[in-house]
Amino acid sequence: MAEKKPGLLGRLFGSSSRPAPDQESPPRAIPRQVNSATSKSAWPKTTTVFSLGILSKIGEHKAKYRYDDLAATFFSNIYAPGLQLDLRATGEIYADGSLIGTYTNEKILKMVRDFNNRGDPVQARLYRMNEDATGLIYVVFYKIPNYTEERLCKVSGTGSEAKQDELLGYSVGDELYLEEDEDHDDRVNVADIGYLSKKDAEWALDELNMNDCEVTVASIDLNDSGKYVLTVRIRY
Repeated sequence: MAEKKPGLLGRLFGSSSRPAPDQESPPRAIPRQVNSATSKSAWPKTTTVFSLGILSKIGEHKAKYRYDDLAATFFSNIYAPGLQLDLRATGEIYADGSLIGTYTNEKILKMVRDFNNRGDPVQARLYRMNEDATGLIYVVFYKIPNYTEERLCKVSGTGSEAKQDELLGYSVGDELYLEEDEDHDDRVNVADIGYLSKKDAEWALDELNMNDCEVTVASIDLNDSGKYVLTVRIRY
């Protein structure tokens, strides 16, 4: 069996060659390779943001800035989307300790230098690889948030049996998130478990940066009606 060259897609398969009439040996498989350069299924090589494995939090550090379009040039097009990368402030790109490419974006170069000097984490993953060995990188910069205030809010819409069962899976300190409800005007959802009261929603929409706050479970209490009530702590 011929050795499969690195980076080529497809599998080796054989065709039988007929032996001469006086031969008793079995037919030999003749391997053939599929050239990935001409294979339509090989390109484009890309992935979704959700499958990259980017963390939203590293210890006390939380994702502060996200960029999904950092252009880069690689020395080969064999690298698969999702590959973890190490961006250097010199413009070099490493993977598993090996230099595999470069980038030149001045803004990102400065940010990588500044974050490295402060000891703040930077994560990067290959987002797209092109056939000509250019590509896009998804890079995230992390900072320890400097929250100065907090607000406790009760969560509505958790009275159904399904939601009550779901609440039992939460613990104090579990992290949630806020997002504006696209189907209901002036409503702010709390993850997929419920939504803020009208008063708290008005405050969140008018005064809160929902992408730069921390939302955690403050308590889950049983009310007089025998229902569990979720209260969240919003730090901002």
